[in-house]
Amino acid sequence: MPTTANPWLDSLRDEFLNSTPSAAWWRQFGGQVANAPNQNYRRFLEGQEGRMFNQYLGKVADNPALRYTGFLSGQEGGMQSPWNQFQQQTPRQRGVSYGQYQPKLNQRYGVGYR
Repeated sequence: MPTTANPWLDSLRDEFLNSTPSAAWWRQFGGQVANAPNQNYRRFLEGQEGRMFNQYLGKVADNPALRYTGFLSGQEGGMQSPWNQFQQQTPRQRGVSYGQYQPKLNQRYGVGYR
């Protein structure tokens, strides 16, 4: 049986997502969290839910017609993609440590190595 678009169900879904920010966020970014290329990006995404909602509240003050789902998708003057936000952070903020590739100078040239 072919499926047809049901405007009432679409409206109900949109109303639910816009009134339940957590559900809207997980619907938009849940796949990215599940398929994150590394653990640091996954932690970054999981921590962004509240920050993104606060950004939305700041923008909705200027534009009361702005919907949360439109903001998350970036269509209605929304936010920058989370991956771009993650890449703009410093390596230390992203959880990258280059210390494992550096020799331990204090062990090589320290006391007791004569």
